[in-house]
Amino acid sequence: MDTDKLKDALLFFSKFEYALTRAGYTKLGRKINNNSSEKTVEADWDTFIKKLPEDFFKQISKTPDYHELYKDDGPKVWGKNKDNNTPQFLKDTPITDNSTLIYACKHVRNNLIHGEKLQSDQKNVGRNHKLLQQTRDVLLKALEEIPAIDSKEKAIAIFDDIPF
Repeated sequence: MDTDKLKDALLFFSKFEYALTRAGYTKLGRKINNNSSEKTVEADWDTFIKKLPEDFFKQISKTPDYHELYKDDGPKVWGKNKDNNTPQFLKDTPITDNSTLIYACKHVRNNLIHGEKLQSDQKNVGRNHKLLQQTRDVLLKALEEIPAIDSKEKAIAIFDDIPF
């Protein structure tokens, strides 16, 4: 993958999740350490999804630019199936609503962060670039649709104010 595109994608996802937490979409995560009852704070994708307009997926699915995200060859989950303990791409659930759409975007993010979008074979490089761009477009559109928690300000304003 092109180094500049990789840096841009990593920066985007970092900024996106930071904007979610600054907009109030947070949940408790794992324990800080084994000897502590304190927990980390994480971006709460589930509450974020619930705040999207009901017709958000319909809007996105009518746009040809987003086709790669919800066609048969969309993002897959990197994991292990019950029959084989070897890590592999597993088929994701069909994208049919807001939740499955945003989770498809999250799978693209996870695959990048955990290294699976770093493949060097030419067949996947173009596809990965396209998935990353479309995921970025969908998530930015979603931020335009939701308010910050305890505020009338849209979450996109928080994203836009982050200086990096």
